[in-house]
This record gives sequence, structure tokens and C-alpha cells, in this order.
Amino acid sequence: MTRTKFSQARIAVIAGALALAIVAYAVIASQQLRAAGAGSTRREAEAAITEAGVIPKLESTLGGAFGGVWFDPPTLKLHVGVTSAASRGQAEAIAAESRLADTVVETHVRSTWDQLGEAEDRWYDRLKDLFARGEASVALLPDRNAVQVSISSAVSSTRLAALKQAAAADEANILIEVSRARSLVGHPAEKCAEFKQFNANCDSSITSGVTIEEVNKGSCTAGPLLKRKSPANSTQATETFVLTAGHCFHPTGVGQEWWAKETKGTKQQLGKVFEWLMPTPLIPNIDAGVIKVENAFWTLGADPPVEPHRAAWVAGKEHEPATVAGEEEPALNMKVCLSGQRSGIRCGEVTAVKQKVSIEYTAKEFSTCEELAKVSFSARAGKGDSGGPIYKESAPETIVGHYVAVLEEEAFPEEGKVGWFQPLAVSLKRLKTEFVLLTKTNKKRHP
Repeated sequence: MTRTKFSQARIAVIAGALALAIVAYAVIASQQLRAAGAGSTRREAEAAITEAGVIPKLESTLGGAFGGVWFDPPTLKLHVGVTSAASRGQAEAIAAESRLADTVVETHVRSTWDQLGEAEDRWYDRLKDLFARGEASVALLPDRNAVQVSISSAVSSTRLAALKQAAAADEANILIEVSRARSLVGHPAEKCAEFKQFNANCDSSITSGVTIEEVNKGSCTAGPLLKRKSPANSTQATETFVLTAGHCFHPTGVGQEWWAKETKGTKQQLGKVFEWLMPTPLIPNIDAGVIKVENAFWTLGADPPVEPHRAAWVAGKEHEPATVAGEEEPALNMKVCLSGQRSGIRCGEVTAVKQKVSIEYTAKEFSTCEELAKVSFSARAGKGDSGGPIYKESAPETIVGHYVAVLEEEAFPEEGKVGWFQPLAVSLKRLKTEFVLLTKTNKKRHP
């Protein structure tokens, strides 16, 4: 073989090997895209699910046939409940389109998500007297396709037996759980009149997660930042709003002035309460409200007027706030974190969704807060954190909701790690004004 022929042959071999390597890499890359959980950590798997936006796609496409979703940590799989061959086919198509065919598992369920919601409402009506005493809560369990009814240990055995009989006869799967606690009441994680060390402050623009105060009343935490969905004019287009817990505004409400501090500790007026909702003893409701940012100090005086930032609260250090990029609805077993002016960063796992809970907003008077997500934190959170942003641990730029209450059972102090948050999607749906989350992609208000 001549030198030229040898070189050509060697080039052909190398080219062939390279082609095989490229094909192999393409196959591996394709497999990684299709199976986000394969060989991945939980954080990576959840981040891939978020990036693909597969959960809202499943819910919107399946519509009334949607059976809920849940993430399974051991297998790193996202399950979606389906009730028919047609809904299974729709779910499979969405998973394939999102390149998550090997990550999304279609699981047949007995009841749709809407049917479970209707069952939850029926059981709330059945348990109204127990809710009024803080002795019951109800929640949806998508992984068991069931409504979980939690009953306190204070409920009589006769009543408990009757409830179990009713559960067995219900058209939906109803799971009765008896808690060891005598009270299942949540307490607002809000005002701290003597709170001094919790000066969780950032320089302008206003940042989600900082201390906000109503003079002579106490303090809460600034939640996710919002803007109008459809501004009527250029003035409305530049308006920014702070979402927080509605109970922070009780009883004065609309027009109440709120303040925040810059890093030097100087207090600056933030703005006034624009709109708010909270439950009353007779009417279940959500716990959400907004402050309109009116002081130019907290805006940048430019376009964008406010940056979509969340305080990261790195202990003992000055730090740059995190950017907010998007939102997601909470799913069972999702790992989330809180940025609170009392607790800094607290992370935990979502243990229930669509839950109705009795909250003690005033002494010995319980009101039912609905459509909550329950979270079990790794460390205690509490009063003063109300309104603080809840974000996804695996995707810190993704907002899930805002914190509203903590379970404080004196007999079981470890229960202080249990809290509830109002999902962002619920707040945006139930507030009268149409808002959207302020993010890095929509922060500019003018062309």
C-alpha cells in the first residue's frame, strides 16, 4: 500500500470511528432528554420537569380527565393520573413532545382531580363543626387518588365511627386519619411586635423575602412581586405590587401603609394595601393580599422599574439576590424552600395539596383557609415569615407560592416544622385584579 492509500485508509477509519462516536453520543443525549431521571439526582430530575413545563401542559390538555400529578423520589418519575385510554394517549403524547417519555408515568386512577375536589368540598361541609373547633382538616392525595380526612384525637369514638362508615360509602376514595394531636389549628406566621434581629433588608428595588412593616402593628415578609396582566395605560404598565399574606392586613385592610428598610437600616415607605383576601369564621377563603409599590425609592426610576429578585439570605454575608424566572404549581413530594424575614431559608417537602385548614386568626376563633399546600420543613419556621416567597428547591428561580401559617402544637413542638403556603396560581386566580408574576422575561414594561 502506498503512503497516500494508507493515509486515505487511516482517514476513512478515523472518520468512521468519529461517526460512530457521534451517533453514540446522539443516542445518549437523546436518552438523557427523554429520561430526565435516569442517572440523575432528584434536583436534576425536578429541574428537567420544570424546564419542560410538562405539568401545566398535562393539566390543561387533559382538562376534566386530569387525575393529578405526583413525583416519586425513589424512581425520579413524575406520575400523572389518567382515567381512560383517551386521556392516557393524550398524556403519552405530551410526555413524548416534552422529551420526557421515560420520566412521565401514566397511572390509571379511579377519580379525576375535579371529582376529588368535589369530594373534598362535600367532606368539608360534613366537618364544618370540627373545623370551627380546629379538630379537622382535609386534603387531596394524588398518589393515592384520595381525599385525606384528618381528625384530631379530641373527636369522640362515636363520631369517628360514623365518619368511617360515611367514608366507606362515598363514591370517592376517602382516607380517615386520626391525629395524635388534639388540635389541628394553624397559626398565622406573621407579626412579631418584639422582633428586632429580623431586619431582613435589601437595597432598592424592593426584593421578595425582606421585612415589611405596618407602623405600630408588626411585620411580615414581602412575597413574590407582581405586575398587572393587562395594563390599561402606560402608568399602569409600570406599576409593581408585592404579594404577601392577606391576614397581615387585618383588620384595617385597603389603604393601610407599609414600610421596608434599606441595608443601612433606614425605614422607607413602601406603599399602601391595594387588595386583600382572608378567611372569616363563616366563609372559607384564601389568604393573600397585595401592596402597591408607591415610593420611588423602591423603584429604579427606569425601565424596568423593579427587578424581579428574591432574597437568598446567605448567613453572615452580603449577597446578591436571586432572579425570579417563572412559576410552577406545587406537586406532592416536591421540595420547596421559604425565604422568610424570621427564618432566612427553610426547605422541606410538600406533603399535601389542595388542603382546607382551620387557622386561628383571632384568639379562639378559627377560620378555614382553602387551597393550601402543606410542607414539612427540615427546620422550624414561624411567625414573621408570613407572605414570604416559596420557591422550588431544584429550580430556585421558580416561584411556587407564599407562606401563610405554621402548626404550633404545644404537646408536640417538632410540629412547628409543619407549615402551609398559598400556591401562586391560586392567588392569581382568586384576587379581583388580574396580576402576573414579575419575572426576568417580562420585567421591561415598554417596547
